[in-house]
Amino acid sequence: MLDHVESYIEDIGTDYPKVGLVACTHGNERVGLYVHEFARSLKLTRGSLRLIVANVKAALENKRFIDKDLNSSFPGLESDYESGLTRRLIPYLRECDYLFDFHSTTATTSPFSIVRNHVGLAAEVVQSIGLKYAVIKSQSGQSSIDY
Repeated sequence: MLDHVESYIEDIGTDYPKVGLVACTHGNERVGLYVHEFARSLKLTRGSLRLIVANVKAALENKRFIDKDLNSSFPGLESDYESGLTRRLIPYLRECDYLFDFHSTTATTSPFSIVRNHVGLAAEVVQSIGLKYAVIKSQSGQSSIDY
């Protein structure tokens, strides 16, 4: 399914709010693919989900990126592979009312969330999914959650 596309986008439902779940911003961080698999089994009672595999090529090659870190490529002003992806992804990201970009690490740390805005609501969501920690991101402009 993913071997012929740069990014993969699947919408589940048509209601609002639209929640975006981004996997493989870094191709070697595959935890978001498991979240997508789980999300497909959900029976939504309201709202909709947008499942996004951001960098399919890097994921297939199990590499962090092809030319440049995708998060650092926003808003897509350069001519490298990932900048081209950002230009194509931004309209899909902007259509989401809420956006979760899943990452993983080899560092030993408790799971946490990075929250851009809607701090009160984000804290509620973070708590409802069982996370104990959230980092508030006050500066915008250099990652998918800023669009």
